[in-house]
Amino acid sequence: MDTRLNPITALYCRSARKDNLNGESESITNQKQILTQYAQDNGFENTSFFVDEGWTGSNLERPAFMEMMEGVKNGTIKTIIVKDYARLGRNALIVGTLLNKDFALHGVRCVTVAESIDTMNGQNTLLPLIAFYDERYAREMSKKIKAGLAFKAQRDERKVKRLIEQNA
Repeated sequence: MDTRLNPITALYCRSARKDNLNGESESITNQKQILTQYAQDNGFENTSFFVDEGWTGSNLERPAFMEMMEGVKNGTIKTIIVKDYARLGRNALIVGTLLNKDFALHGVRCVTVAESIDTMNGQNTLLPLIAFYDERYAREMSKKIKAGLAFKAQRDERKVKRLIEQNA
């Protein structure tokens, strides 16, 4: 089947963490269910999943994302559906450029299910606010994770010292 005559609708999923070592994470499973249902309910055909699991949204060098973008550039993908805006990325400037320049240049429609954004309907006025929140969330979570790891390391270090002192 020539995908230029029947372009692919990309269903893109991304999760920064893998929560299941024996298969896909619950987050990816849930995203797939949401996107499949949305595509069926809205008549999207020739769907294909692009999944990046274990990849942060601040990194655009994600394998499935890059494969999807190659399809955008060569014209085989004309629609991208994501659960929410943050699945595309956590950098407001870069994702804004994707939506307003790259996708528009290649005639690609982008739909975010959670925010009800559809580029076919024009620019969403809440998009800058959503982008700001997503980018800030990523930065704040990174700080909290680092602080938690530092606290745990410090606590474990004290525990080891106590054990050494008790056994000396």
